[in-house]
Amino acid sequence: MGNDKVSAIYCPASGPAVIRQIGQGLDDLQALVGGYIEMVTAVPGVYLVVNENGWMDGLPENQCIHAGPILGDAVFVGSPRRGYKFRSLRTDDLLQLIEAGYLRLSEISHVMVGGTEVDL
Repeated sequence: MGNDKVSAIYCPASGPAVIRQIGQGLDDLQALVGGYIEMVTAVPGVYLVVNENGWMDGLPENQCIHAGPILGDAVFVGSPRRGYKFRSLRTDDLLQLIEAGYLRLSEISHVMVGGTEVDL
């Protein structure tokens, strides 16, 4: 998938969610969720990437995603427009995730900008 980075929402199981740049290769996604990945459509245009073996591996319930249960770390990415490259999440994607009950804006702690944390 290449080394291009995209803006995504990373949700560690213990929370809080972080908006950050991630690599879009398979290895990058597996590292974020701690194993094999499973992708499901969260809202139109946005995938939720989770650990495929969350139940079998006994991963804890994710505390920052409120639709589920989702087990372990997870990440929201923009679905590809064409081809295989993900796109960065946009403001309207974030609003859809909040409206659908996946996230609460008050629980997104900070944004990673060029490797630097910026508090919200």
